[in-house]
Amino acid sequence: MEYSKITLMNNLPNEEWKDILGYEGIYSVSSLGRIRNVTTDKILKQWEGGNNQLMVTLCADGKKSKVYVSNIVGVCFVGIANRDKNEVYCHLDKNKYNNSVENISIERKSDSHRSRKNWKCSRN
Repeated sequence: MEYSKITLMNNLPNEEWKDILGYEGIYSVSSLGRIRNVTTDKILKQWEGGNNQLMVTLCADGKKSKVYVSNIVGVCFVGIANRDKNEVYCHLDKNKYNNSVENISIERKSDSHRSRKNWKCSRN
């Protein structure tokens, strides 16, 4: 998992940073899928969680939350998925380690196609 070992806070080419919703001033996310602690300026380690997707632990007000990196990138750069309409964040190239904004899309999974192998990912 080479990606999770990138811990130095050097901006990469074409990298844009935004505050993470609900963690403003504490954490930010980059357009390349890196998460940093704003106070320490260090990149958070990512690990493989459920569904083989990268996750991070965010802490605020004494509470820890384990969050999928794709969801953070999606909310901050793509838009908020409407769970009531069965919208989910999807990796366009099916590589769950590629959490760059260009690879994350909001897609709708229909009730008749709940199996992950039937999900269709395409840029809207």
